Amino acid sequence: MSLRFLLGHGNCDLQASAVDEAVAFKQAHPQGKVFFLVPNYNKFVQEQELLQGLKQRQQTPGFSTIDIQVFSFYRLAWYFLQQTGQLTENTISETGSLMILRQVLGELAEDLVVFKSEIQKAGFVRQLLDFYQELTGGNLAPADLLANQDFTTLTGPETAKWQDEQAKLAEVAKILTAYQKALNDRDLQVEDPLAVLVNFLQGNLAQDLVAPPDLSETLFIAYGFEELYAQEVQLLQVLLSKADLTMTLLLDRQYTTAPPSSLDLFHATGKIFYQLTQAAQQANTTIAVLPAAKDCTEYPHLVELERFWRLTQNQGQYRPQLSLQDWVHLWKAVTPEEEIRQITAEIKRLLSHDPKLRLKDIQVVTNDLETYGELIPHLFQQAELPFYIDQKATMDQHPLVEFLRTLLDLPRYHYRLEDILQLLKSELFLPKSYLEAAAGQRQQALNQFRRDVDLTENLALKQNFQGYYWLAEQDWPVMRFDFENALQLETGQLPERSNRLRRAFRDQVGTFITELTKAKTGRAACVLLYQFLLDAGVADNLLYWRDEAVKMGQLENARNHEQTWSSLMALMDEYVDIYGEEAFDFELFQEVFSAGLENTAYGKIPATIDQIQINQLTLSRPRQCKVTFAIGLNETNFPQAPGNPSLLTDEERSRLNQVLPEEKFIKEGTGEQNARSPLIAYKLFLSATEQLYLSYAANYDTQQNIQISPYLRRFQTWLKLPLEDRGLLTPEGHAGQYLASYRSAIGQLNNLYRQCEQEKLLIPHVWQRVEQALQESPVAEIAKRAFAGRSHQNLPLAMDPSLAQEVYGQDIYASVSRLESFYECEYRYFAAYGLRLKERELYGMDTLMTGSLFHDSLNRFLKAVSALGQDFTALSEERRQSVIEELLQALFTEPQYQVLQSSARMEYLRYRLEKTIKKMTWTLQEQGKRTKMRPVQTEVLFGQIAGKEGIPGLELPMKNGGKLHVRGKIDRVDALELADEAWLAVVDYKSGDKQFNLMEAYYGLAMQLLTYLDVALRDADKLIGTKEAHPAGAYYLRIHDPIQNPEDWLKQRPLDKYKLKGFYAKNGQLYPALDTTLQEKEASQLYPITKDAKGIVKPVAQNKNFYSEDEIHLMQDYNRLKMQQVADTIVTGEIALNPYLSPSGKRACSFCPFRSLCTFDVMLQENDYHRLRAQDKENLLKEMEEALKDE
Repeated sequence: MSLRFLLGHGNCDLQASAVDEAVAFKQAHPQGKVFFLVPNYNKFVQEQELLQGLKQRQQTPGFSTIDIQVFSFYRLAWYFLQQTGQLTENTISETGSLMILRQVLGELAEDLVVFKSEIQKAGFVRQLLDFYQELTGGNLAPADLLANQDFTTLTGPETAKWQDEQAKLAEVAKILTAYQKALNDRDLQVEDPLAVLVNFLQGNLAQDLVAPPDLSETLFIAYGFEELYAQEVQLLQVLLSKADLTMTLLLDRQYTTAPPSSLDLFHATGKIFYQLTQAAQQANTTIAVLPAAKDCTEYPHLVELERFWRLTQNQGQYRPQLSLQDWVHLWKAVTPEEEIRQITAEIKRLLSHDPKLRLKDIQVVTNDLETYGELIPHLFQQAELPFYIDQKATMDQHPLVEFLRTLLDLPRYHYRLEDILQLLKSELFLPKSYLEAAAGQRQQALNQFRRDVDLTENLALKQNFQGYYWLAEQDWPVMRFDFENALQLETGQLPERSNRLRRAFRDQVGTFITELTKAKTGRAACVLLYQFLLDAGVADNLLYWRDEAVKMGQLENARNHEQTWSSLMALMDEYVDIYGEEAFDFELFQEVFSAGLENTAYGKIPATIDQIQINQLTLSRPRQCKVTFAIGLNETNFPQAPGNPSLLTDEERSRLNQVLPEEKFIKEGTGEQNARSPLIAYKLFLSATEQLYLSYAANYDTQQNIQISPYLRRFQTWLKLPLEDRGLLTPEGHAGQYLASYRSAIGQLNNLYRQCEQEKLLIPHVWQRVEQALQESPVAEIAKRAFAGRSHQNLPLAMDPSLAQEVYGQDIYASVSRLESFYECEYRYFAAYGLRLKERELYGMDTLMTGSLFHDSLNRFLKAVSALGQDFTALSEERRQSVIEELLQALFTEPQYQVLQSSARMEYLRYRLEKTIKKMTWTLQEQGKRTKMRPVQTEVLFGQIAGKEGIPGLELPMKNGGKLHVRGKIDRVDALELADEAWLAVVDYKSGDKQFNLMEAYYGLAMQLLTYLDVALRDADKLIGTKEAHPAGAYYLRIHDPIQNPEDWLKQRPLDKYKLKGFYAKNGQLYPALDTTLQEKEASQLYPITKDAKGIVKPVAQNKNFYSEDEIHLMQDYNRLKMQQVADTIVTGEIALNPYLSPSGKRACSFCPFRSLCTFDVMLQENDYHRLRAQDKENLLKEMEEALKDE
């Protein structure tokens, strides 16, 4: 038998020569067989091309391939061994192998030292399995790792390093030996099929009932290999002893005496040549090197390109003989997105200029599918270019995988709400009760299920229903409370629908989890899971999804659903085989079924229709297609930096190979990868017979000014090829570079219009024609809507007055805070009270609930003290404490405050709130001891709130004939009598530090105190029993429990933190009554007043909020005018996007929940703030007066 080499560089037609060799052999041996051996990664393509070449040589219409086969090594093993019974049916998947390996590690845990801390890490188990497979390919057994090494010359640190290495290899060998034994014990395939084939062909198999085949009239042609594992080399040697072997190699010369240098362009293939010739010489086999394959002279530019790269890489003398500017193009794009966009336009240009060019004649290759794999589908679809991505997609994002992961996380995290909702929203779990209610109509049942999930999600988020709440027997208590209006709302069908969903979850999912955790064996657990998937409708839903995908022509999606289910069933079978009779371990079960399918890849059908091929750059071959676009060729990706994720370092690999026999070896590591990089580039550059485009993006994400690949820089240096800057679209740019389809032209045209508008330019004529064509194209409607955006302004449209009246009513009923929100931003008012939009309520104490609790507690305290019939200032400390504690105990049991008992965190918050309230009752008592002001009313309703009628309040006429009814609640009304005259003040409780600002009152942003005082004075007879009362002021009282400065207590000033802030009546006779405890040269702890050395009480100089009675009435009149203006504007339907911005920087947008709805952007010309002007007190009062005169 003979070994023949067919050699040739990249411009030689090695494939044609290999086909000629096969045809010649068949002519000489009509009964003989020919086997082409090709790499597994591109077997389908190679088989197509080789058989097509054979058919052309035979020139026979009914050409048969029976005696000429194209196989990979493993397919060859199956071909010869299928009738021998040597290939056991008990094979195991990669996931099953990981399970067994994980089990082995658990058993050896106590014996391991080096890897003791690694055995629980999934990445380590994966490394072990990969290394075991590498050993198999290298013809090694685990015991070979213990090969003797000469360490007599090592000293000091080197000896210690060698000892560490030996300990590491010993543990790896121990683990993998135990793994092999575990496979044997389960009667699983341990020996690799290639090793079995070698023994079979040599007649070394025990009890072999089938004789080895006679290969004397057989030719094996190995084609396309650049790397061989030891096991493959051994198989080729055996084939060589039984048959003829022709080895085709991409190689420019012979290496018979020594292997090539690692710097040699053909280092990888030269190494194969050397390996096989050495083995053949030792076996005394005839070696022949056939005449070099013929050059492909029909492509002169490829001849020049091949010569350029080969000579410059091998340090040869190179002088250009042909300009390549018409064939090779270097591009620099701004971003990867723009890079792909311009490639689609170029493809369209090429197709339009060459009628013979087909889509399948074009390929796009990259080393960075992680970046470009997300961009290509979108942009190619937009350009209407069919494509096929040769990339394995894994199942990690499939809903079934997510469902299993979430399902098994439920007990681990005790039914977290996020896990429950994720499981429900997968829609793989569809309770039987929904299907029964919909009479089996799946879509109807699914629609109802979706609505219930949404409602239940809102409820669960609001009331923190997770964990035990989903498994309890009793239904959820559902309560809705409007804290703004102190009203318990109707719940409608919410309790019934949410509890129906919860019960279905409890009965099916909860019951399954409970039974699963009690399972005795792995088999029992697997049966429970399988039965649950059937009972919960998971299998039926997947089948439904598959059928729907088929109906819509989404065959790949349909196939993915099938493959995922099949993979899960296979995983279950393997789990039962491995762990079926063992005691059930829930953590292991969770790990297997949560992560077992994540890395499983979908099987893909190779492209056979006319599509652009998107391939890995490393798979490029000479003359692979007519046009190649190689993208992402920057300094990082081309050449690609090698990595070594293996258990062994490069040094350890090299040392191990040195002591192993020649027939056994493993990969050398990153050095070998580096040596192959120039050859990968070589094949890429020769892959296109007509046009080669080499491009990169200068910017990506946070990376800026990315540099071009050093390989492409060589093109610039030696071939003087220009680097074409393919920038973003500009008015001066060539339209052909940016137009790929009608659909993609829409965005480009809009982009160009925006640029021309900014630069005050006219749209180029060619683009005007493009716009006309778009308006007559199939995407005309889409274009019309997109082009409408050019004149779009981010401004709300006004409602028709009749519609506004339907929305708001003839009469307007509004609280003061609602009217203030109109002046904060008119659009915000429309969204909140016109559209009635509301943020999703979340679990916890919000400001409304906290405020309601404070108000309720202080109101009830003052009323309880009043019911005792004594002045609250006279209460003893013990009595005050008992009263408030009794009130709080009752208050916290009310439904709206039940949240404060729902968790340890809420219990602590309750404690803090209780402490604050108690501190405030002490504050009220202490303040009362210092002033003649006394609370006369609390929680005073005015207008109509939640069906309750209070004092009349304000009713203001509107221009449309209706009325504005202002409603609200005054927290406290204080009064005192001075010289037979009544003075009245209002107090509003606030949890924050609030002060009265006249400028805000002028702009309608601070109406509350003015309105409350106005109402109290108007209805003084109902509040204090006298028709006439003077305004003493309106104040904010902050409810808080501050950290007190020790100096305040030492100075006996603990009430400074609780001063009443607001506006005050300017009256010298009133001041002494406001604080009766003032001493000379002392400032009040209650109000901004002080007593000077002469005993005169007066306002502090810094405070500007003292107003005469006339000024107070002026402010109240102006305040009523602002209210009327709100009502009159609302019913006209006018809506302005005008958030306020104060001189201090405070703005309405800071905490607005509708930002995503209005998309206000101050950078837009049409959007601007309603900017408040800072003015002094006198000017503001004057402008108020003038505004009232104008009315």
